[in-house]
Amino acid sequence: MSYIKNNNLIFNKMNSKISLTIVMLILMQCALYGQTTILGNNRPAIGPNFLGWNNLGTPGTLEIRNDLANQPINFFTNNLQRMTIRGNDGFIGMNNPTPIFNLTVGSNGPYPPNPGPYPDGGIIALGTSGFGTLLPNGLQDARMIWYPRSSAFRAGDAQAPLWDDVNIGIGSACFGLNTQGMGDASFAAGNTCWANGETAVSLGKINFAFGAQSVTIGCNNTSNDQFGVTVGSFNTSTGIGTHGYGIYADALSPYAKSFGNYVRSNATNAFVIGSGVGLYAGFPGLTNPLTNTINHSLMIGMNSTAPSIFVEGGNGAAVAGQVGINTTTPQNTLEVNSPSNILGSTFSGLRFTDVNNAVNPPTNATQGVLSLDANGNVIWVRDDDNPGSGFINACSTGLTLNYLTKGSNTTEICTTVVHENNNHDIGIGVVNSNGSRLFVLADNGALGNGDNAGGIYVKNFQDPNSTNTNARSLYSGDLDVATSGLAGRGDL
Repeated sequence: MSYIKNNNLIFNKMNSKISLTIVMLILMQCALYGQTTILGNNRPAIGPNFLGWNNLGTPGTLEIRNDLANQPINFFTNNLQRMTIRGNDGFIGMNNPTPIFNLTVGSNGPYPPNPGPYPDGGIIALGTSGFGTLLPNGLQDARMIWYPRSSAFRAGDAQAPLWDDVNIGIGSACFGLNTQGMGDASFAAGNTCWANGETAVSLGKINFAFGAQSVTIGCNNTSNDQFGVTVGSFNTSTGIGTHGYGIYADALSPYAKSFGNYVRSNATNAFVIGSGVGLYAGFPGLTNPLTNTINHSLMIGMNSTAPSIFVEGGNGAAVAGQVGINTTTPQNTLEVNSPSNILGSTFSGLRFTDVNNAVNPPTNATQGVLSLDANGNVIWVRDDDNPGSGFINACSTGLTLNYLTKGSNTTEICTTVVHENNNHDIGIGVVNSNGSRLFVLADNGALGNGDNAGGIYVKNFQDPNSTNTNARSLYSGDLDVATSGLAGRGDL
């Protein structure tokens, strides 16, 4: 049996044929409750409750009407209000008697452990990919679309034809403003982000992921080819497997990688890290980038168009490339270049500080030399008059300050008898302190050829003023001004 009570249409069991008795009972019950109810094929011009076919409007239209002000239409099953259409605003509630928006599904409380009589708002929208209704073209403005034919989802605002059927990839999803997902299983979210390659991802603002499996994240990025990745701002990747991370970080050849600001890699498998020269506040573009154009190499530099460190590619498995500092053409395992425009001509390209001997580190900052220990480690040998026995490569007598050294064998460094003071005066066998440029002291023949030899021994010293070839002595020439100086004399 069916009837209307307090504007509610109540459904009970009844036969398929509605008898006159049932109709009369409905009319009597409605009259009893003060309602005017019409069942039939002609709705009056003035609006009572009506169930039937409306001949005043479109012919053949089935209507369920409640024209009383602000009164809902409610549907019940199992003595629970399953659906309501509010009279004042048309909000629809499903399993919710008090809808709060155009469509409200499920209960909004109370929550477990006392969930109340109504279930939650779970929804399943079914379909079969490749079949079903074709999405109409030209839809504009804000909308949400679940499109079973393409197993795709759209939510936001996109101007046609971005969300037309031809521009929707199978299994794609787009959210935001003017986003597009033409690639199958692609994903785009943000403002003007396009993911047009298969399984491409584009997030942020004005990003374009055209390559299959490509990714763009940030602002104004473009990934043109497969496996391309750009993250940051104003980056471009062109070529398979290219990546650009930073600001104006362009990777423009297959497998090239750029990391930093105003950098560019434009050779196969070329890497660049750092920053070029640019006006960061205005983002003017790549006017002076740090650029790597050498295949299979790495460049590192900061605020320059030239790299500080360069690593060249190896020559196959277990064959490492060479490393250059301030050069991109190293000729050795490590080459350090000292351009005069960087350090000046008076500086070496290499400097060590705080290099300590591992056995007995020095305690003062005196000068010294670099050497190697037995394991090939670089060590520092102090120039000191009391080095101690703990220093590797030190002679057993130690090294004496300002004396030249020599190798006594292949593993030791020892002091010679040649001394050089701070004025570069040389003394042999003596500390030169008399102001002469060279001072030689005889030491009981230690420096000569016999016990009676002098401090200097010269063999076959020829007299320039005679034909005597047997000169054996040095002559000062002080008796003859014209022959002043040292000369060989054979007549003394």
